[in-house]
Amino acid sequence: MRRTIVIRALLAATLSSPGALAFAAGARALRPGELSRAVRATRIETLRAGDRGLSDDEFHGKMKAALRSPLHLKQTFPGLLGTMLRPLVRTRALPGEVAPIGFDAHVENAGIVRLGKDRPGGRSRSIATLIDVDDSGLGPAGVDAVSLGASLVQRGYGKRVVKKAIRAFARAATEGASGPEAVEGPRWGKLRRRWIEKNTRDEKRDGKKILSFKDGERAAPDRYAAIERAARRDGVLRDYDVLDVAEHGKRGGGSGGLTEFMVLAQRRGTDKLRVYLLKEQKAPAVRELGIGQPSGRERIGQLQAALWQEVPKDVLFPLHDVKLPGERPTDFLVRNKFAMVGDDTTGKDKDRTAVKVARLYGRAHAGQFGDLTAPELADWTRQSTRSVVKAFAELRDRLAASFDRAR
Repeated sequence: MRRTIVIRALLAATLSSPGALAFAAGARALRPGELSRAVRATRIETLRAGDRGLSDDEFHGKMKAALRSPLHLKQTFPGLLGTMLRPLVRTRALPGEVAPIGFDAHVENAGIVRLGKDRPGGRSRSIATLIDVDDSGLGPAGVDAVSLGASLVQRGYGKRVVKKAIRAFARAATEGASGPEAVEGPRWGKLRRRWIEKNTRDEKRDGKKILSFKDGERAAPDRYAAIERAARRDGVLRDYDVLDVAEHGKRGGGSGGLTEFMVLAQRRGTDKLRVYLLKEQKAPAVRELGIGQPSGRERIGQLQAALWQEVPKDVLFPLHDVKLPGERPTDFLVRNKFAMVGDDTTGKDKDRTAVKVARLYGRAHAGQFGDLTAPELADWTRQSTRSVVKAFAELRDRLAASFDRAR
């Protein structure tokens, strides 16, 4: 409770600062020409300079994955959207207040989160909310509207679904309640037991549980030890013994170039097992908007406080200054695998999920669009989405041509 109050106070202080001003109440839609200037100025060399930690081969793999489509480009290099919008942020041409935003808004960023229990022995409460805060920070609320709209179009959702999703966002943002939605979550204990049965095995020597390594490889001994040391000094993980550590190497895709670990841990003195996913954190892409951002710990806490209303300490938290061998101290974002589940984004319910996610983004920005009505905000989002989609298609083609010439 105390941590929640502190984070809410930080959020209130940030949003009441002189920089937290409302953007244009009746902003005109984004124009393709305004975004094209950033497209023409973007070079592969610029993207390479932002990934100095990657070898040439690693960057080549990341770039190859990014150029598969405009959607892959947007998600592999999320800062590109900020580069496009920065001039409009300077002139306050976007709608909405400066507030915590997800920034890299897409359907896979929502899911169900387990909170605490109402009473001892009771069932855990669950909420539907946004669960990915890697690139989040402060920015005009209109950024999330156009970022989500563009990702839906780029993913191939039909016009009817996109229109319905944008309308759901606009209604929630201008007419609905703020915060998460209480939902009937999965049976968390059953989910945990099934995962452990499927993905762990007993080690022959001492019978302890270890990972089956279907999704990764065991971390090298020195890197394993580094993660174990970091866990011992963390306020959440220090009560657990690390049983095994798997490592996902630097790879392409949405998390291109980032190191990820999977940690199997057992609460000391009990048989309770947990799996924590550690994802390397770089500077959030939201910084490309040109707005001053809080530190990593405050940034994550602000978004949690704004979206979740309360902050369960063992679900999502930062792990700072992890010293891996031969590398500079690195920050990681830790997720409790048994307390968060994503929504169905590929099956028969994917259209319904798209509308639900849009509504959740709208609830996150409820009351932040001033006097704009739902139809006005929806109209701005639809027109601006077309401009962003066109800009990313143009940028992808330009970068692909340069990439082919360079090989």
